[in-house]
Amino acid sequence: CIAYFIPSLTTRENISQRLDALTSNPAIEGFGRQAEAQKRRISLIQEISSFTVDRFKLRQLLRRGDYKEKLFKAGYRSPTAETTFVFARFAAPIVCSLIALLYVFGLQVVDWPAPAKVTAVLASALLGLKLPDIIIRNDMDKRQADIRAAWPDALDLMVICVESGTTAEAAFRRVAKEISIQSEALAQELNYTLAELNTLSDRTVAYKNLGIRTDLDEVKSTCTALIQAEEQGTPVASALRSMSAESRITRMQAAKKKGASLGPKLTVPMILFFLPVLFAIIIMPGVIDIMGWK
Repeated sequence: CIAYFIPSLTTRENISQRLDALTSNPAIEGFGRQAEAQKRRISLIQEISSFTVDRFKLRQLLRRGDYKEKLFKAGYRSPTAETTFVFARFAAPIVCSLIALLYVFGLQVVDWPAPAKVTAVLASALLGLKLPDIIIRNDMDKRQADIRAAWPDALDLMVICVESGTTAEAAFRRVAKEISIQSEALAQELNYTLAELNTLSDRTVAYKNLGIRTDLDEVKSTCTALIQAEEQGTPVASALRSMSAESRITRMQAAKKKGASLGPKLTVPMILFFLPVLFAIIIMPGVIDIMGWK
């Protein structure tokens, strides 16, 4: 219940655009009404979150910059993302405690002594306090894994675009469009970088921000190569080509490392599940003959 409630508070930045697109399509009018109802529910939750956070001054209990950076890396970049996250940290312990109280004291599902029940309620409150951080960290890890898997393909597409004579902005635009099928997160980051390239006076800042947002070594090294090519005036295509080859080698090494670790990981399951059955099959005929079973 809580795992469903917390993500609904921290809606991602493109949920409004998606709901608007759904409701404006007459071919899916019935689903559009459901999407509109969901949009109103999200808006109501955000209003409640803002009122609660401002009324009780909950924002002062958090280190704003730290959590804002984590939310940004996890993909929650709407103006209300931080407010809803603060409200989630406030509401989750209360909800978890109420559920635990109802479970152990109200319904009396478990026959525990009173100290154990109180400990269970306190543990539920602590879990609720940590649950929003766990969800944000999990989303951040999933987003980074998604970007890491699609990054070599994006580099290959970018090399093709640059070598064909297009500018860096046109290459980012084209790659963001094509890579969105494989990784929506990477397409969003490339679109952000494209916007910064068109607006910022210093293009190197846009490349640095891309590395900071993704927080991946592969992306940071590519951004460093692009910055050096921008400052020294060297061809961007050669820098991207070398980084693409390096990225492919890194991914292949990671796959080999994962395959090499498969043997030790299978040792414990084999000892626990395969060997006892194998020994039973080998020994049981002899045991049956010795015991005279028929």
